[in-house]
Amino acid sequence: MAWIWHPEWTEYPTDSAGAFVHFRKTITLTESISKLVHIQITADTKYKLYINSEFVSVGPVKGDRHLWFYDELDIQPYLRLGANTISVRVLRLYHATTHATRFPRLHVPGLLIRNGGLDPSLAIDVQTNDSWETAVDESTTLPTDISEDGFLHVYEKAGQYTTRPNWPRANWEEALLGPHDTNSEGIRLPAGSRHHLELEVKNHTTALLYFRFKCPEHAGSTMQVTYSECYEDVPDTVPWIRRKGDRRDTRKKLIGPKDEYRIPSLADQNLRGTLNYKPNYSDEDVFAPSLQILRLVHDLYGGDETGNAIADVVFGAVNPSGKMPLSFPRRNEDNPAFLNFRSERGSTKYGEGVYIGYRFYEKCKKDVAFPFGHRLSYTTFKLSSISLQKTDEEISITVNVQNTGNVDGAEVVQVYVSQQSPSINRPPKELKGFEKVFLRPQQTETVTVKILTKYATSFWDEYRNAWVQEAGRYIVQVGTSNVENPLSADFEIGQTTWWNGL
Repeated sequence: MAWIWHPEWTEYPTDSAGAFVHFRKTITLTESISKLVHIQITADTKYKLYINSEFVSVGPVKGDRHLWFYDELDIQPYLRLGANTISVRVLRLYHATTHATRFPRLHVPGLLIRNGGLDPSLAIDVQTNDSWETAVDESTTLPTDISEDGFLHVYEKAGQYTTRPNWPRANWEEALLGPHDTNSEGIRLPAGSRHHLELEVKNHTTALLYFRFKCPEHAGSTMQVTYSECYEDVPDTVPWIRRKGDRRDTRKKLIGPKDEYRIPSLADQNLRGTLNYKPNYSDEDVFAPSLQILRLVHDLYGGDETGNAIADVVFGAVNPSGKMPLSFPRRNEDNPAFLNFRSERGSTKYGEGVYIGYRFYEKCKKDVAFPFGHRLSYTTFKLSSISLQKTDEEISITVNVQNTGNVDGAEVVQVYVSQQSPSINRPPKELKGFEKVFLRPQQTETVTVKILTKYATSFWDEYRNAWVQEAGRYIVQVGTSNVENPLSADFEIGQTTWWNGL
């Protein structure tokens, strides 16, 4: 048993850092084997094992003087009568230096395989020694810094080169590589099951892992993913020593970060696994971000604690209770100020008049991306039982608000007033008052919004240079945004009056 690396069997190769090195050995079986054939394999710094062109294992494991991390495999299912070709492709990521990893390493990098308790009567010798063929793969390398750099920085992307491999045998590639089994249909995971997935990616240090789900018929599915290099012993006394072993030994623990996915049902057709953050404030996406996402957190006028606040909302520590202070059009051209938003010869025209924001979109019957007063919540609310009291001085609107969900939250009761037969063109309705209420799950509270009658009804009369409160019927609409007004009531103004001041 020995560490092997370079075709010339030199202890310190010229420079194979960042390269792939191929190892191969052929053994001949004169009779079939029914017993387990265990081997133990480790490499510096990553390997892929094939037997008879069939993929067997991949592992980012490293050998060490004091803690020998290895994979233990049963290769019996891959062996056959006659010649058997065992091929290993190893990535040498670092120079032979102790500075490249957190733990001391053997002075010679390479591949190590040994027979693990193999029955001597089987006459199978797969231990690494000078009977193995080796060759450096010159077709693909990982770009590295100068060779004197002890840490041997490796860039993220693997470079592809056109140099033809100078291998000693023309059929090496055929013997090494096995078929790539791809399943575009995905896999079905039964409820309550556990699975071990091993993935290899082209990016080295900052690889990203994406899952794409086919929505189940019913909601409530969750999946927890633990990311770990292999199964490990949980240390009792020395927590910083991580003892790794056979990555298929499920009796041990998977140690690493965890993600939890909550998968919606088929009723939610707009599931997207990834949201792209795009802080480009001159783009039209500011007005109407992608509407094919399920949820969107929009931050306005952030301060020093913006990051903490957003994290609290995203992870559910706080229920978002803010409301949209404006309407988001679907296109920039739909904005009421689009034709006038510039200065011409030193003058800027405010051509939209009173039709600003939701007043414009309702008057023109334009659909918007997000309406005024809109927001999402981790809970739900219900408004009911409206009552209206009016005097010459004040209007009082009372409604019941219930938190119908399972999370604490706040709702804003919004009161809009609409004049039925105005003498001039007016917006369909205008926000005249609002009140915010905090509720526990299933709690109901009565909310009252009081508005001065003249403020609720009047508009500016340019001919009389005064405010005017016109006689007639007025509708009060109560809801949670300018488009969600489930409750309504009405009142009458007996005669028209003009007034100035407050």
